[in-house]
Parts: sequence; structure tokens; C-alpha cells
Amino acid sequence: MSELIVSLTYTVISKAAFGNKLGGMDPGSCRAMMKEVADLLETVAVSDMFPRLRWRDWATGLDAKIGRTARKLDNVLARALQEHEKKPEDEDEAADLLNDLLLVIKEGGEGLNLDRIDVKGLILDLFIGGIDTTSKAIEWAMAYLIKNPREMANVQEEVRQVAGPQGVLEEHLGRMSRPQAALKEAMR
Repeated sequence: MSELIVSLTYTVISKAAFGNKLGGMDPGSCRAMMKEVADLLETVAVSDMFPRLRWRDWATGLDAKIGRTARKLDNVLARALQEHEKKPEDEDEAADLLNDLLLVIKEGGEGLNLDRIDVKGLILDLFIGGIDTTSKAIEWAMAYLIKNPREMANVQEEVRQVAGPQGVLEEHLGRMSRPQAALKEAMR
């Protein structure tokens, strides 16, 4: 269940950041690379605590792994930027964050002085900060509902009543109080 929630969270954040343009990379391999980045961020490097032992990071291959992952990530982000810059915006496709950031670079913003490196950093921060925290919040909400079957039944009933057979749409969210209350309780 946890992997499914992480996958859902990744898909939502990816759509918000990139739209349908992932720089020619399929979503599965992009997700695997983001997991690799997250795993590296969780790794404790000996040289972080004892700078004189930096040779140990080199000997264990940690330096090489960090370098390879950073190059792969930079290539993916660069390709995504290029793809967004060269393709005209499709009228049927909703604007994404990357389009907005590229527009700020192109036209300049009020007091904003962004370049391509800043945009890559912002997108990376969005992924790293957003995927784990959002998926964990959803997991806690699910755990809360599983522990409270009566409340889960109430949430399900309200969702079915408001959304109907077509499924949940964004405009339905404002009319659903029980799912919001369950999320707030899980976050408490």
C-alpha cells in the first residue's frame, strides 16, 4: 500500500511540475532516479562528521555514486527544460510549474532573478520535499481511518454521495467535510 501511495504522490507532483513533458524519460525510471536521490540524502557520509576521513567515502564508492546520480538528475532536468522551451504550449494542456518558472526567466519577475540552475533546484526541492511528506501524511490518514471503521464508512459515504459515479473531481473537494476532517485529525 505504501508503494502505491508514493507512486500516486509522485505522479501528482510530477504532473504539477512537468505536465506531460518529462524530458523524454519514462515516469518509472524517473521515479527510480528520484528514489535513488532520496536514498543518497538519507546516507550518512563519514566525511560529513570527520572531514579527514574523506578517503573512506571515496573507497566505499559513495563519492562516485553521488556524482553519477547528480549527473543523471541534471541531464533529466536539462532535457525537461529544453523540451518545455522548444515546444509551444498546447492549449489543451494545463500550464505546469516548469512553464511558469521558464516564463519568469524569459520575462523577468518582480524582483525575481532566476536562471536555469535556480529552476532545476526549485523542481528538485519540490520533488524531494513533496513526495515523502505528502505520502506519509496520506499513510497516516489511512491508518487513522483503518483504526476507526465507523469514521471510514462515514468518509466513504460522503465521498460517494458528493462525487457520484463519475469519481472525485477538484470542484467536489470543497463540499466534502469528512475527508478534510480525517486528514486534519491524522495531521494532529
